[in-house]
Amino acid sequence: MQSDDREASENAAAETDETFAAAAAAVRADVGDEDAWDQLEDFAAATQRPDDVAALYREALSGSLSDGVASTIAQRAVQFHEEWFREDSPVLVEVLQRVLEVDPTASEWAFQRLTVVFTVGERWDELLALYDREIAAAVDEHRKATLLEEAAQTAKDFAGATDRAIGYLQQLLPLRPGDKQLASGLERLLERGERWEDLIALWRDRLPSLADEAADERRLRIAELYVERLGKAAEAIEELRALSSDEATAMLERIAKDDALDADARREALQLLRERYTAEDRTTAVIATLDTALELADTSERIALHRDAAERLRAAGAHAEAMEHLGDV
Repeated sequence: MQSDDREASENAAAETDETFAAAAAAVRADVGDEDAWDQLEDFAAATQRPDDVAALYREALSGSLSDGVASTIAQRAVQFHEEWFREDSPVLVEVLQRVLEVDPTASEWAFQRLTVVFTVGERWDELLALYDREIAAAVDEHRKATLLEEAAQTAKDFAGATDRAIGYLQQLLPLRPGDKQLASGLERLLERGERWEDLIALWRDRLPSLADEAADERRLRIAELYVERLGKAAEAIEELRALSSDEATAMLERIAKDDALDADARREALQLLRERYTAEDRTTAVIATLDTALELADTSERIALHRDAAERLRAAGAHAEAMEHLGDV
């Protein structure tokens, strides 16, 4: 009796294997044969052997599929793997990633499933890489903006990847140029990361959208960053050249007096100050700039500066001081 039962069991197993082999051959011949896939899934349920069927699905997805077949097989493969494997199973992740490659219509649902897997597992690098791929592939501007916003939030709040968050926001801002909250958030991240060049670029790009007074204030801040954070006095002077405010003049004076800065830039600052003071008829201030300029001048320049100072002092009635400069000449 036991022998008969064993033989019957072996026969049934053999029939099942034959059924599987036939269905596997059918899907290899025609990957879109859904009846054959149904038989394979029935085989997995009857034998509790999902691995063989899962491997066939992955094999099918790795081949060349037409759009309609790709969509059908993609959905079937994901459903089968979700039924039989853990949510964070490597084989499920592999299938979802492949689905994104072969089925353009699956970009949203397969993408959402993967984001859940990576988020639950705190697999931030993989999640951000997934966002990068979807952002690069996005054609619709609204979807691209949504992806960039989500990626930036993930990078900033969960992955601790400030630089990547900045990169996403820099891509997002041109898509939402009027979003002041977005611009402010990007400014804060750039300041926190001490990315002064990028912050200057951001401010300069937004100058055309500002009223004249606000634009002048922003240029003054750009000049401050150049001097205080980057030590680039020449670039600061270019920003200050068009500004006539007292604050701009005060910054030129700071540049002129700071012997840690480039000498040529200090000379340029002094020249601008002399022009401004002369236009404002501030003789004493002009003389002060000449005295500072003497520290930076070579012999020929010093002679010219002493003569200039003597002439200005003589015109102001300060004859003794004028004679001192002539004596130096």
